[in-house]
Amino acid sequence: MSFCQTEELTARELECLCWSAKGLQAKQVADKMGISTATVNTQHLPAIRRKLGAANTREAVALAIYYRLIQP
Repeated sequence: MSFCQTEELTARELECLCWSAKGLQAKQVADKMGISTATVNTQHLPAIRRKLGAANTREAVALAIYYRLIQP
């Protein structure tokens, strides 16, 4: 799947992805964003993976760097 054919990430999804790229776990991401861990695990991360066509969060981070959505 080409990224050009996917939906754009929201600002909150990008924020979640950036924290994940820094190695933070879901609870830490949730604390930084002021949301629940459940929101990170059931809303943001699955949406990010779906939109980027990634099998897991690590792959989503790699794809986001590749597509220049975030910087390493």
